[in-house]
Amino acid sequence: MTFEAEIYSPVDAKWISLGTNFTRSPIVAPVPSMPDTTSAKYRVRAKDAYGTGEWAESSPVITIRQKDGQILAPVNVVSSAYLVSRMAPPVRLSNGWFVGAVRDTASNPDRFVFYRSIDNGRAWTEFANIQAASADVGVLSIVSKGNYVYWASTYGGVTVYAGAFDATTTTGNVFGTNRVIADNGQNNLGTVSVSITPDGTKLWWTANTKNSTYPNGFNLRVGSIPILPDGTLGNPSAAEQVTTFSNSTFPNFAVSPSIDFLNGIPVIAISQDRPFLNTGLETGTNKAITILKRDNTLTTGNSYLNANWSWQSIYKGGSYDQSSPMVIRTPNGKLHVVWHGTDSSDTVNPYIRYSNATTGADWLATPKKLVKGQNASITSDKNGKLTIHYEDGGNIKRIESTDEFASWSGPYTVAAGTVPASMYDPTFQTEFTIPPTFFQDTGAVKYYGAINVNKKPVVTVTSPNDGLILTEGVTFDLQGSATEEDVGDVVSVFYKVNSGAAQAAASGVSKGSSTPISFDQTLTYRNKRIWLGSTDITGRDLLENTDHTLTIWAEDNKSGKSPEVTRKFRVVWNRPPTISGQDGDLGTFMQPPTVDYSAVDPEGNTFTFTEYLNGKQIRSFDGTAGENYVVQIDHDAWIRLDLNVQHEIRIRATDSAGSYSERVYTFTRTETHIEFVLNFDNPDVQAHFVLDGMPQRVLVTLERYIPEGATIESVKVCNNALDASPTWEDATNAVKTNRGYLFTNTTKTATNWAINIWVVIAKGSATERVKLNGFGGAFD
Repeated sequence: MTFEAEIYSPVDAKWISLGTNFTRSPIVAPVPSMPDTTSAKYRVRAKDAYGTGEWAESSPVITIRQKDGQILAPVNVVSSAYLVSRMAPPVRLSNGWFVGAVRDTASNPDRFVFYRSIDNGRAWTEFANIQAASADVGVLSIVSKGNYVYWASTYGGVTVYAGAFDATTTTGNVFGTNRVIADNGQNNLGTVSVSITPDGTKLWWTANTKNSTYPNGFNLRVGSIPILPDGTLGNPSAAEQVTTFSNSTFPNFAVSPSIDFLNGIPVIAISQDRPFLNTGLETGTNKAITILKRDNTLTTGNSYLNANWSWQSIYKGGSYDQSSPMVIRTPNGKLHVVWHGTDSSDTVNPYIRYSNATTGADWLATPKKLVKGQNASITSDKNGKLTIHYEDGGNIKRIESTDEFASWSGPYTVAAGTVPASMYDPTFQTEFTIPPTFFQDTGAVKYYGAINVNKKPVVTVTSPNDGLILTEGVTFDLQGSATEEDVGDVVSVFYKVNSGAAQAAASGVSKGSSTPISFDQTLTYRNKRIWLGSTDITGRDLLENTDHTLTIWAEDNKSGKSPEVTRKFRVVWNRPPTISGQDGDLGTFMQPPTVDYSAVDPEGNTFTFTEYLNGKQIRSFDGTAGENYVVQIDHDAWIRLDLNVQHEIRIRATDSAGSYSERVYTFTRTETHIEFVLNFDNPDVQAHFVLDGMPQRVLVTLERYIPEGATIESVKVCNNALDASPTWEDATNAVKTNRGYLFTNTTKTATNWAINIWVVIAKGSATERVKLNGFGGAFD
């Protein structure tokens, strides 16, 4: 048994056939393109093909949603009978939003309304308008750059206005927003067209007008307006009168202008009801499509054309109307013109016609007559594929060609409607299989199109962590991965330090988000910069004590860029040597303390040690990494140190780059006794106290100050001081009573006799300073 199936569309309020002759269950049927549903649901039913069975409906009912960017079932931009201008098609902002404009003729006066879609054409919302207080805004042309929309419109039949606004932030009436007067003082205005120079620096406009100088027919005027770095418009140039013919018999001498660029030079396609000759104008009846170019490389010498412009007729239709030309260029710079017109073979029904040129003077000898229709809108993708939307018999149709219409596919019927306006992006950034298009329908303006919605890559960084401190010679890994949902996209990972040049970290072909593309770079910090092997990544010295930024991101081959991932880090130019131990107080000493130490340099530089005692250098010498050294205080320096106060030993290690570190120790010298003994290593002592004969007695007088609590603990004397073991005799009482002392020793082992004195004074409980300033006396 065979079956037939239908789907009920709540949008269209009818059942739509899915086909017949289904012979198996479950029934698998292609569903036609349908608008999204919200609260209402689609229903599916089936019955046997002979009509003898009952319709059986699906349960549950289904919701249909078109793919992101693939709006093949047209959706309403506005549910009102607004008008579409072919020169105001949808444009795409750099953030991916769509913006388009339609004319509201129900308002008084007429206005243009801007709609935008933030979801790739699925839904549209009014956000801005152009409305004047007292006169109609007649026609409109729009283009975009970045997130700015640029427009030119006619106003009151006398003025051409131009303006610019940021379509991501602007709302309401933009008629007063960055608006300039491009031209004024005209008697009548036809249509207007705008285009941005390939370098993005100027907005060119062109309009067909009547004025007091040329009142009897439409002529062409043109001008340019600077686009300032912030996206706004500067001061317009003076408008040029391009054509200069005025004859009421031929009122449409230059109408329906469309402007673009050939090698950066403005070119304008127009429709003419009396075309140029080399020396003047055609006689009789002759309708034509003509290209005007702002230089003298085309056919010249006509008295009805501004000397700065030249012309080329690309098609002459005799007495048959040729209308609504539109000029674009493909990525290779070639010009393409489409229009509609009749001829002797088809005197009633117009046909879509097409021609192209590389230089602007080599147009096809015989333009191509493509399909029956009118109001053609042409566009190109980044590969040069051409698409023409047009209307025929109340339907919007489409034809496509990859070989400049030597052959083409279609026509494809889109939907009921008129006046299609397809997006033309001269930067060719938006990838599409069907160009985004507005068209009029009964009681609505609709949108459809199929763009390739690029999924932006995502980058994940696993190393380094934030807050990295880089010292000389340190290496660190830049590691992570990037993912891309769009299979087949080429994904590249980049990184940079601060505002330096981007560096490639990895690249690969996406296999989907489940298969990451890994990156792993080993970077080194040395000589104040970051290096990848022998390549200087930073290009300049990195300052100390400053946050630096490592930025990592991924890009695909469809201009998709991931959010940036950043890591903050700091650098240390050169570290000083590291000295062993810790600063501290050594304590209290009656004998000179010693300090052991060693050092290493983190960067392996050579270094020098300098030792100080209370700021006075003890010694300075070249150090060896890891070797142990000792600070020693000699006796002479020691006995000169004040008692019971802190003293300082300072060790400084200075590397070859001038960086140094210090280790500081403190100590206190203390004494409980003063001891005094003659030093026989001193020649002066030997001269006075070495004797030929045996001394019999000695008188010792001490120049001293002994405060309360202190005592002379002992005074010993000997007469054989040069012996290995001198015989010390106690003369304390004799010294205290200022009497001489009689030696009892009578022997020696040394060659000579010698007298020595050994004085010990005990500090005891004295709080004042004990002083022994010298001694005197005699011996015999």
